[in-house]
Amino acid sequence: MKRLCLFCEHFYFSEEERGYSEYTPGHPASLCCTGGYWDISGVTDFRETMKLAETCMKFVTSEDAKELGFE
Repeated sequence: MKRLCLFCEHFYFSEEERGYSEYTPGHPASLCCTGGYWDISGVTDFRETMKLAETCMKFVTSEDAKELGFE
């Protein structure tokens, strides 16, 4: 199995939360590598970005991925 950022413990995704008023504005969606290997602002090709795990020295398989057999 090839390594993919999606299966790494450093992969982070938070969906957008809509605000209710000017006092509770919500927040935008967030997608990044908490290991600092990439961030969404520099991404031009999402598929190629997920393949960066193949050369990442900080890659660690997440517990969720291990449970699904991605090790």
